[in-house]
Amino acid sequence: MSLARPFTVFKNLDAEQNLDREPFKCHHTITDHPALSLANLQKVIPSLPQDQVFFSSGSLNKSDDFDRAHIDKKSSFSLEQTLQDLQKTDAYIMVRSPEADPSFKDLFASMRSDVEALMQAQNLGRSAIDPMLYLFIASPGSITPFHIDRYSTLLLQLKGTKKVYLYPAWDEKYCPAETLEGFMARKPVRPVYHESMASGAKGFDFGPGEVLHIPFVAPHHVENGKDSVSISLSIIFNTNESMLKQKALMMNHRLRNLGLKPTPINQSKIIDQVKGQAWRILSKVA
Repeated sequence: MSLARPFTVFKNLDAEQNLDREPFKCHHTITDHPALSLANLQKVIPSLPQDQVFFSSGSLNKSDDFDRAHIDKKSSFSLEQTLQDLQKTDAYIMVRSPEADPSFKDLFASMRSDVEALMQAQNLGRSAIDPMLYLFIASPGSITPFHIDRYSTLLLQLKGTKKVYLYPAWDEKYCPAETLEGFMARKPVRPVYHESMASGAKGFDFGPGEVLHIPFVAPHHVENGKDSVSISLSIIFNTNESMLKQKALMMNHRLRNLGLKPTPINQSKIIDQVKGQAWRILSKVA
């Protein structure tokens, strides 16, 4: 039986906002949703499979490797202790797919429905590809290091404040084409932050009830407010367009491995389409 869409999550989300072209802010309605209460989170998070919950302790810097933070700065406390002492300890918890718990089911269905309505209005496909929720809980003053993602994001702030620093997607000053291609091919490469980049960021002050769109492959880092624990929730997804660009990026990575110097992605829609189709054919052959 399909789950009925019970409510609207995103307010002021409309076709005038260019998905994956530029960042934008709107608002949400779920600050008081019961699934997001601290009591429910303290019950749900420890019950999820271990490979869905990542947590670390100790201060992170903008230049740290975000993907390895839970390894390089492994917490000496249990998850339960970390959840209870977030106000006093410097900790960061990231939960992948909290919608696996029944308390998140209606919330996820509603968020997905709103995203797909926006995609349809902008002719980016009818269905979100591989949509998933991520939950972030962090101590006051914590930093999310500089990184890029393999998907589009709508980030919702629930508790506390933060400042999100966004850099232009596809700009090689912040993420060289070769790095982006290798990252998309899941090689051990990532963009590296340098203080000289700081002037290129657009900062967004972010508080409860607000939503920020982080475009596909736009580099970013985050600084939490110093006064309270921050809780935020994101829905990540791909569109037909971003999936095509993913495949084209992986094709470019393959071409570089052959000693060629391909045109960077996002400069020619026709060339990107050819490369994306070539990658599909190569994948089927492989």
